[in-house]
Amino acid sequence: MRWTCLFILNFILNVIHLTEGSYLWSWMKGNNSMILGDDPTPSGLLDAAIFPKQNGTIFLFGGYGTETRGSPVSNLQNTIWSYETSSNLWKIVDGDPTLPNQVSKHRSSDGFERPSSRFDAASWIGSKESLWIFGGYGCQGEGNQTCDGADFLGDLWRFDGQWTQILFSNGSLVPTARRGAACWSDGGDRLWMYGGTGVNKTGSQGLFADLWYYQISLASWKHVHGNQDSLDILPHYNPDLSSNPGSRRSSATWIDSDGVIWLFGGVTPDGDRGDLWKYLPASKIWIFMAGPDTPDQPGIYSEIGVAIQGQFPGCRREPYAAIGDDDILYLFGGEGFASHEEGYLNDLWKYDPFGDGAWFWMGGSSDPGSRSNRNLDGEMGSQFHPGARNGGKMWIQDGVAYIFGGYGYSDSNAGVLNEIWKLTYVDDVPSNQSSSNYDSQLFFGIDPGNCHRDIGIGPDHFVDHLHHESKKKIISKQSHKTQRRGCAGSNCRIASFECRKSVTINVNTIVQ
Repeated sequence: MRWTCLFILNFILNVIHLTEGSYLWSWMKGNNSMILGDDPTPSGLLDAAIFPKQNGTIFLFGGYGTETRGSPVSNLQNTIWSYETSSNLWKIVDGDPTLPNQVSKHRSSDGFERPSSRFDAASWIGSKESLWIFGGYGCQGEGNQTCDGADFLGDLWRFDGQWTQILFSNGSLVPTARRGAACWSDGGDRLWMYGGTGVNKTGSQGLFADLWYYQISLASWKHVHGNQDSLDILPHYNPDLSSNPGSRRSSATWIDSDGVIWLFGGVTPDGDRGDLWKYLPASKIWIFMAGPDTPDQPGIYSEIGVAIQGQFPGCRREPYAAIGDDDILYLFGGEGFASHEEGYLNDLWKYDPFGDGAWFWMGGSSDPGSRSNRNLDGEMGSQFHPGARNGGKMWIQDGVAYIFGGYGYSDSNAGVLNEIWKLTYVDDVPSNQSSSNYDSQLFFGIDPGNCHRDIGIGPDHFVDHLHHESKKKIISKQSHKTQRRGCAGSNCRIASFECRKSVTINVNTIVQ
């Protein structure tokens, strides 16, 4: 039966000319100015904290909106905004965006608390979808006054309808003040944090290489790995268990469905990096996965949509990052190295942990400094794209990816941004089918049929991986080279790497 299926698939390859699916951008909202009133919109914000919730609501806290990099005090924020992806509307949840540079407020006669204005704080969604922040760079002090300077912060706050500062007794083991730390959460009891830049206990400033988590149920920090007082440690790319990413800040981070932590790039003591790491919490080890082992390297770009060993994004800081429900890692933009030059970037990449360990270049420019090309009214097309930028946030909601904010290019000069762009994957129509009878599937890591298939076809081998929702059970596996493709519908339709309405092969037939 397997060879019959192979014959059918090879026949399909000969009669249907297939094109790759496309990642299409559409501009949703934002002209880089704050709007108040019935339809409010935040100002352009850099290094704000973003919290995507499961109900489609995105919460945003802090950030700064200065037009001149290096002068963050001109517009530090401590307002919480919410954004509904379904309605494309913003709403002010807490604070006043017209009052920048606020110091912390604590419970008094008016009965409320609020953290000071800041940017580049570590942020998480904890149990019961509470919002958490730690540190950042911003206003110190407390009361009702504004600040005229900023510094590293080391305070921990929770928001669950109102703000509460988490206080610790003298002598408690806690991380020191910092900004730009890598952070991730499983949505449960532990809030993880790695590195950042700040000041250690001796008062020295530099980059950290320490790993921590805050355990909500115990109301305490746990120091897991790395010397909390050592600064500016270079990465170690050793084949043994001593490998580690070293000191760094402004990296991209993800956590997958198995609890594995992924980290990419960022600023290290000797430059920007483009290395990909994963951390296994159970065994407490770092593993170097891909990319260059030297700093400030340009990216290697080949053909869009094709995974090629040796291809990788250039070294960079503050990229946008998100992970799909299928555990595919997505990376957009940042500030760093394109194919030849350095600058702000708008390239789009994905990395499949279950494939051959190669990066896919999915779109955007291989040169820095690209300007936006906006659509109107949510229109979607290959000609539209956001400009090069860094320091914003990316998330995936209901199978669609979004980016917000940062610093970079919209239509003309560089500045702080408040644009929201949406990114949707669309299966292209085969050349012998019209769009009217083609089952176009819009998804971004989402598989409505609760299954997806890895298929590789070569001269002498056939591969069929069928994963169910958990991706932990492989029903059928043969040979080696694989490529992942999404599959939708009540069964897994496979026709030469794509989901095709014209040819349906039953799952049970394939695995016999």
